[in-house]
Order: sequence, then C-alpha cells, then structure tokens
Amino acid sequence: MSDSIKILLVEDNPGDIRLIQEWMSEIRDVSYQVDSFRRLSEALDYLDRQKPDIVLLDLGLPDSQGLDTLREFRAYSPEIPVVVMTSLDDEATAIEALRHGAQDYIVKKIVHSRMLWRVIRYAFERNRLAGALQKSEEQYRTLVENAIEAICVVQDGMFKFVNPKTTEISGYSNEELMSMHFADLIHPDDRGMVLEYHLRSLSDEGVPGAYPIRIFDKCGNTKWVQISSVLIIWEGRPATLNFLSDITERKLAEEQVVTTSKLASIGELAAGVAHEINNPLTSIMGYAQLLLDVQDITPEIKRDLRTIHEESQRMARIVQNLLRFARRYKAEKSHVDINDLIQRTLELRSYELKTSNIVVSTKFAPDLPKILADYNQIQQVILNIVTNAEQAMLGSKRKGKITITTGIAENNVQIRIADNGPGIAPENVGKVFEPFFTTKEAGSGSGLGLSVCHGIIAEHGGNVCAESLFGKGTTFIIDLPVLTEGQTDIEKEAVGGREHKLPEQEVTGNILIVEDETFTSDLISRVLSERGHRSEAVPDGKAALKKLEENLYDICLLDLKMPEMSGIELYGIIKKRYPKLAKRVVFATGDIVAIETQEFLVSTGRKYLAKPFDYRELIEVIEEGLRKRD
Repeated sequence: MSDSIKILLVEDNPGDIRLIQEWMSEIRDVSYQVDSFRRLSEALDYLDRQKPDIVLLDLGLPDSQGLDTLREFRAYSPEIPVVVMTSLDDEATAIEALRHGAQDYIVKKIVHSRMLWRVIRYAFERNRLAGALQKSEEQYRTLVENAIEAICVVQDGMFKFVNPKTTEISGYSNEELMSMHFADLIHPDDRGMVLEYHLRSLSDEGVPGAYPIRIFDKCGNTKWVQISSVLIIWEGRPATLNFLSDITERKLAEEQVVTTSKLASIGELAAGVAHEINNPLTSIMGYAQLLLDVQDITPEIKRDLRTIHEESQRMARIVQNLLRFARRYKAEKSHVDINDLIQRTLELRSYELKTSNIVVSTKFAPDLPKILADYNQIQQVILNIVTNAEQAMLGSKRKGKITITTGIAENNVQIRIADNGPGIAPENVGKVFEPFFTTKEAGSGSGLGLSVCHGIIAEHGGNVCAESLFGKGTTFIIDLPVLTEGQTDIEKEAVGGREHKLPEQEVTGNILIVEDETFTSDLISRVLSERGHRSEAVPDGKAALKKLEENLYDICLLDLKMPEMSGIELYGIIKKRYPKLAKRVVFATGDIVAIETQEFLVSTGRKYLAKPFDYRELIEVIEEGLRKRD
C-alpha cells in the first residue's frame, strides 16, 4: 500500500500507547500518522477538527466503559471504521462489538505488530472498497482483483462476482463458485445467522459491521473468516457486497491461549491431587510390604497382600505419568527404554480406550536398545498420536484397533502406531505436521499437536512420518537413534527404579520425622524402629523447631509440602541454626516433576525420597546418611 493513513488511537494505558507506536514505526511500506487520546471526550473533540481514516478504540476508558464507549463513538461518527481493542478474551463481547458497528476487534494479550497492521489494513481497505465499488464497479475492479481479502457479490443466494482472494480462501475455481450457492460454503451451524443478516441487509435493516463465521474449503477443511456486507445494486437489482478476511490463524491463536491456560490449571490441579494420593499410597504400599515380610501368614493372605501392593504400585505409576504430562518440567535427556515408556503411556489412556471400544495391541521387540531422550517429550508424542487415533475412530462403526510395534530399523529404534480408523485424505497426508493444519471440527483441535510432535522428534535427531489408506487406517512411523558409545556415561534412568535390598545393619541413629500425614509418619517410625533407630515424628515446622531446640538428631526426614510452614522454609531455618544437621536432611515429596521442586532439590544437593517410596529405599537412604555423618 502506498496510501497515507491517519490513525486515531483512543487508549488510556501509556504502555499500550508506546507499544502500538513502536509497532507502527516498524511499517516501512506506508506513511501514517498516529494521534492518541486517553479519554473518549477528548477523542470526540478531535473529530470536530480532524477526520481520521481509522480508529483504534479501547473499551475501558476513564470516562466511558464497555460497549457504551463504542455506541457513543459510532453515534458521533458512524462513517469512520473502528477497530475495538480489549483486554477481555471474551468471544461474546467481541461479537457484540461487531454487532454494534466495529469493523474488527483485537485482544491485547495475543496481538503482535504484524497482526495489528493486518487488522488496520483490512479495516481501512474494507471501508474504502465498500464506498468505491458502490460508486463505480469498473473503475475499481483492478483494486478489487488485487485486494488482500476475499470480495464477492451475492444475489439471490448465488455468487455473481468473486475476486481471486475468494478462490484462494475457498479452494474453488472462479467457475465453480459462480455455479454454487453461497450457503454451500458456510458451516451448517452458521447458515441461519448469515441468512438472517443477509435478509436484513437486503431490507436495509441494521446488521453487524462484521462478524465471524466458519466456512468449508474445497478440501473439507474448516476455516474461520470475518464477514461484513453492504447493500448494493447489481445489474439493476439488490445484492450484497461481501468482504471476507481469513482469521483462522487468529482464532487458533486465541484457542491456544485458552488451551495453555487450561493446561496450566490442570498442572496445578494434578500436582495437588498427586500429593493427596501419594501420601496414602505411601502408607498402603508400605504396610503391604511390611505384612508381606511376616513369616507366619497363609499363602492366600500373602497373595492378597501382593495384589494390594502391585495395584498400589500401578496407581502410583499412573499418578506419576499424569504429573509428568500435565506439569511443566525441566527438559532432561536420559536413558529411555522405549517399550517401558509406551506401556506406561498407554496406562494413561487405558480407561478411555476401553470405554471407546478400542483394543490396543502391542508387539514389542525384546532386548530393544535404549535411546537418549527426554522421557516426557517422547511420552507427549506417543500420547498425542494415540489420542488422535482414538478420536478418529470414535465415529467408526467397526471396532477400533490400535497396534503399536517396536523394532530396529537402520540403527534406529522404530515405533509404528497403526489404527484402523477412517484414514487421511491423500491430499492431506503431507500436511498433517504443518502448524495449524487440522481436519477436525472448529474448536476440536488447534492443529498444533502433530507439529509439536514433529519438532520434538527432530530435536532428538529422529524422524516421524505418516502413511495412510483413505478409509482403511493410518500409521505413524517414528525413528529415534539408538544410544551410542559416547552416550553411555549417562547412568540415570528416566522412570522407575532399581530393586532396593535391605543393607546389613551397621548403624543406628536418632531421626526427626517432619510429616503432616499421620499414617505416613507412623509407617516411617515403625520401619525405623524395627531397624533399631530412635525416631520422633512431628506434624509441622513449628513443632519441628521446638524439637530441634530440645534434642540432637542425626538425620531429619523432611516433607516438602506442609501447611503453614513448608519444608523448603523449614530447611532454610535449619541451614542457619543447625548447619551440620542441614547436611544430613533427607527430603520427601509427592511431586518430583514440578520445576520448582527439581530446582530446589538440585540446589541443596541432599538426598530425597519420591512418594510413594519403597520402605527398603527409606532404610537405605537413612542409613547411608548415618554412615556419612560427621
């Protein structure tokens, strides 16, 4: 664009004013002038002297709030296009703004310079073209042909004119569109609304300045467009001139903001639930182990106890897997057994898969070499592909089946995830890893999942691809390099642990247990007492400090998450008052996945027990600390 644009910015936040002016300064292909005011009354006074080309209007001003701001402005100057700016990520508010005459709307927290400029350009051009075309169709045809948004004339429901951008967005040729009904392009759920506004515009009633709708392109993909219409006379009869701008990317970005927020909430919820579950699981597993070690119980009772212990371990794995997936974590590569990872990941979806009538079959190659990978990221890839397959098969009449196979292929560990779902259309197979590409209904997916998966596998030096027979199923193939000799010095295992055996009794000590869960502290006290140790248990930090003032302890077993004073806060006090004991603190936590927990434990260099823990592991860690005491 070579035009000069005069912009009126009505915004009371100085930071937002500076940011918008900085963004505008990045534009090099157009001259512009930005005049800003912080109050609506000042902006209306300005309109008496100047006529801007476009207005950026904040809805929350010192002297006017909400949609009343827009109504008053439009009543004062209805001919100037207005783009509403809002801090509210609320689609209902945005739609109401468009119904009251706004050309467009932007949500501040997701807008960036390129998006802002595109919105300004669309609104300016749309307003200019509407007037231009009504004056002279032929004079401005070149302008319409090169417009950056779709422009079409609809008369009696049929297309009478379309510009090249219309064919680009829809995927249909000019000839195909000219033989189509406009409603054929529109999502069924939105047709009623579009028809109502179309009829109202033909009768010269008030209609929204612009509003979002969904359309289907020729490949069947759902796209979001923002449509605005004006009444014109076409070949002597009433028709509508329609402007459609593709806002799919913006809609998906807004959905991603909501999804990210939900995931953050899920992470916090999962952390709390995990802590609540891991505490009783520690007791269940521990008491089951203690009873299993009793010699004079019947085989039937021992079998029942073993079932309790194994099922509680299974529950612990599910909780830990949920935490690993839902919480933020520090990326960390380690030796990963891919068969074990897949099995643990399937446990996360086992209930949903069963209730969806989907059978999962695994064919794991034995003695598969380990890979060097971030366990959580690879789990995310597997879970995303399995969930996609599950969703694809839900609408199928036949019984769903997912087959996961592992093996070796050209020095790579290969994972094949095959389903018998509807498959992917041939023209879409090559697009599935593209950002924002999705064949799901609007609101059912962001189109980012497989793109993220592709990035994760690429970062691991591997490759992922898709094969599909339309109507018969899809197979995703993942190749990851096997562990090399240069990587074998990394000894840490990603998940699970070694079998703990009770060490020979060599030392005894005095242990302070700081744990707010009574059953857990009772279990720990009993286990330690049976090994000959002296122990005292307190439920909180305040009681712990009192005990430390009265007694000397060799080890302090400290739970990280407690009411009133956390274990982290108590440890800070112990470091200052009892520096020697601080070196012999052992931590216990039900959420080892959280970044904050990881960073704290690394910073201390102290041993820790992840709940629910094996009581043999407890003894091993405590007695190791006693052997190393000053």
